[in-house]
Amino acid sequence: MAHRRLFCDDWRGVDEPLNELGTTGEGLKIIGRHLVLLDTIGNSPSLHRLLAKTIMLGPMYAFTPSTQSFSDYAKSYNTMYAGLVQGLPPQLHILTLQLAKPNTLLLRLEHQFQADEPPYNQSVTISFSNMFTGFSVVSVTELVLGSNENIDSVQRLQWNVEEDTCSRARSQTHVKKPLHACRPQQHSIRTNPTKSSHLRIRGPRFAVQLKPMEIRTFEVQVKYY
Repeated sequence: MAHRRLFCDDWRGVDEPLNELGTTGEGLKIIGRHLVLLDTIGNSPSLHRLLAKTIMLGPMYAFTPSTQSFSDYAKSYNTMYAGLVQGLPPQLHILTLQLAKPNTLLLRLEHQFQADEPPYNQSVTISFSNMFTGFSVVSVTELVLGSNENIDSVQRLQWNVEEDTCSRARSQTHVKKPLHACRPQQHSIRTNPTKSSHLRIRGPRFAVQLKPMEIRTFEVQVKYY
């Protein structure tokens, strides 16, 4: 909506017309920007995913008045900082890096490409030991995605499911079956809860692997320099 202005109540709860004039009196205006990438279908994922991250996480500019020259200011203050020793592989993206408690960080890593999106659709292994500046990694524990439980303590339930055979056939052959030929098929039986099996992340490298479209959450104990 460029202008959110209704001259009559739309009966959706506010009990008055939504006549928002804004600071200019001309209504609320939202100006967007559209970027068009022209390339082959195969190259498109590597272009639009990386570009979207660059736009979304672009630098924020801030200014302050100062009577110092830039050279004098640079001598008094640190004007450059990098939190990583080197850039991450193109496949990986840090979703979360926050202080959970003293000397403990919550870290989420994401593989942002699908398995059918070359050339960045391979699994990636990364080491936490030489990843960050400012602190060293003491230990790493993997958590569930919501970070409220150790992943080793998770027990997965196996469920009875019904599968639409037509949906599977269409996805494999792109041929539609008549409706009367579609019958749900029941497979798998419910078993006892199965415990998740993950390799413990050990030092000194603290290496982890991420598969396409996988998000993994870690509790990282650190020691600051």
